[in-house]
Amino acid sequence: MSFLQKIRWPVMLLALAFTTACASTPPANYYLLSALDKGAQSALADTRVGIKPITGPEYLTRSAFVAKMNGELIIDPLTRWGEPLEDGVARTLAINLIKQIPGVEWVDYPWATKNRPDVEVTVTILELLRVDSSLNLIARVTVIDHRSDRQNGNSISLSTDIRSGSPLDITEAHNQLIAELAGVITESITNSR
Repeated sequence: MSFLQKIRWPVMLLALAFTTACASTPPANYYLLSALDKGAQSALADTRVGIKPITGPEYLTRSAFVAKMNGELIIDPLTRWGEPLEDGVARTLAINLIKQIPGVEWVDYPWATKNRPDVEVTVTILELLRVDSSLNLIARVTVIDHRSDRQNGNSISLSTDIRSGSPLDITEAHNQLIAELAGVITESITNSR
C-alpha cells in the first residue's frame, strides 16, 4: 500500500469534519438604527447648519455588537449592525436633527469656504457601549455659530437601561440615546444665536 493510499482516509475524514463544522455555524442576525420621532423642538428660519463627520473609538467601525464586561471588550460575531455603527450613529443623528429642527438648511460636509454653514456642529463620541445591563453614551459636542462668533462646547453623558439584553432591546437603547443626543445638540444650536 502506497503512502497516498494510507493517508487517503484520514485526510478525507478530516476534510469531512471541517465541512461539517462550517455548515453548523448559525447565520448572523443584522440590526439597523432608526431615528425616533421626538417632534419638532425648535424652528430656525434662515439658518444653515452643517455637521462634521462624527469621530469615535475604533470599535464603532465594527459591524459586530460590542459590549464591555469587567474592562474587556466582548465582540458578538453573530449579532451585527447592518452598517458600521459609526455610520449608523451619524445617519440616525442627522435624521433626528432634521426632525427636531424644521426649517433649517442642512449643509453637507465638506463645505467650501463660500458655502460654510452659519452653525457648525462637531461630535466626538468617547464611548458608546453596553456595560452590563445599561448602554452608555459619552460625547463631546461643539457648536460654533459663525454669525455671532459664539462657540459652545459640552461634555455629554447619557445612559439608559437595557430591558432584556436582547439585540432588539440593545438597538432600541441605541436609538433612544442618539435621539437624546440630538435633543442636546438641538438645544445647543438654538442657544448659540
